[in-house]
Amino acid sequence: MMSMMGWGMVFTMLFWIVIIALIIFGVFSLFANPSEKKEDSALQILKVRLARGEISEEEYDRKSEILRGKVKS
Repeated sequence: MMSMMGWGMVFTMLFWIVIIALIIFGVFSLFANPSEKKEDSALQILKVRLARGEISEEEYDRKSEILRGKVKS
């Protein structure tokens, strides 16, 4: 009978460890790759500036290549 209680405690402990690990994974996945979000917002700002006429198409192309990492030497 003591053996059954021991296994029940082990399974309960494993259950909570898995739940806590899933919560931690979820929190980290929310904040993963913030550089991608920054790049997207920078490109969005660049598109808005082009639409407003603040920059030319050539300047837009040059700066968008820089942001995407496709700089021509």
